[in-house]
Amino acid sequence: MKKILPLFFLFLPYLLSAQYLETFTTDGIGVAGVCGSSASSSCATNNITSSWTLTGDFLGLTTAGSDRVITSGGQLVVDDIDSVICWHSPTLDISTPATASLSVDLEWNSFDTGAGSTDYNFISVEYQVDGGGYTEIPNIISGSPAFRTVEGQAGQGSGTGTGTATASGIVGNTMDIRICFENNSSSEDVFIDNVSVPEAGVTFPVEWGSLDIAQVDGHVQLEWTTLTESNNAKFNIMRSIDGMSWANVGSVKGAGNSTATQSYEFADYGTTLGKYFYRIQQVDFNGMYAFSNVLEIQVTERMALMSDVFPNPSKGQISAYLNIPDEGVLVIQAYDLQGRLVWNHKNEYTVGRHRMELNWAGLAKGIYLLKAQLNQWQSQSYVILE
Repeated sequence: MKKILPLFFLFLPYLLSAQYLETFTTDGIGVAGVCGSSASSSCATNNITSSWTLTGDFLGLTTAGSDRVITSGGQLVVDDIDSVICWHSPTLDISTPATASLSVDLEWNSFDTGAGSTDYNFISVEYQVDGGGYTEIPNIISGSPAFRTVEGQAGQGSGTGTGTATASGIVGNTMDIRICFENNSSSEDVFIDNVSVPEAGVTFPVEWGSLDIAQVDGHVQLEWTTLTESNNAKFNIMRSIDGMSWANVGSVKGAGNSTATQSYEFADYGTTLGKYFYRIQQVDFNGMYAFSNVLEIQVTERMALMSDVFPNPSKGQISAYLNIPDEGVLVIQAYDLQGRLVWNHKNEYTVGRHRMELNWAGLAKGIYLLKAQLNQWQSQSYVILE
């Protein structure tokens, strides 16, 4: 099945103007069990250092070494994953040719094909144009009915075979390729090779360095470095509670063009207790983008909405730090010890950490209860005026 194809362009660092071809030539790129959660970062082997990424539920990789989605022998090998995992290409530039085409070489072994089988094996080759919905290449093995690209169900032919999924006449400015698969036995193999879009160019505007995540004083801190950047506009920080649905929680400006190591950080104050997943979307100036690996963190403490009220005691000039977790109107009020409202403040703040200055010079000496509320978040502190 393996085709000998030109490899010289794979070493160009940024723009491949001739074609896109992924031949998985470097072994050991991907993930392998045991994985402790649905995130790829929890896997014993987690080495996604290529221009492509993996997403999905990795909790099914329960056996060390044999449960894997990893490059080996010049192919991407998928064994016994017990869940749906998807391979993603970088964003491809198809704006120059009149039309573009796609081909992917596939091999599958021991897929179950019996009627009524609960053992569901498949390969799905899909492409997305200009950020729209995905289009699947159906039924390359001429079975009936036509379900997935390759599907282990009754009427879908042999459970073992090879084939090439192809699509042509693709029109647009950008294209993303997604190949999803599922198998649940060490004998049910999937091999993927020669993902090709001959007419496309692909940008690799960022060469990633480190990517770290930690819980710091109740908030989530992300820090990352890049080794080189070309045409890099910004990084969008994306958060998820399930690893599938993502929300953009902030952005950091990129360096544009750089050949020196750049360091970045982002603090997310919008979490409560529980598990979260993060990824970074790198966006270049022409709108093309790519994603980092997915990171997972368990948040075990929550940052107070209002913290570090100082000086306390105070002569009347008071500072406080606000840790804004969400959009909305922040209400801060002060009450005397008789429960009377003596000071009231409302304002909208962007998500993040802010310093607020309070002028209580007109209030009498005494003890006051300072309360802050934003949506469901609340915080309070006693302040002494002297």
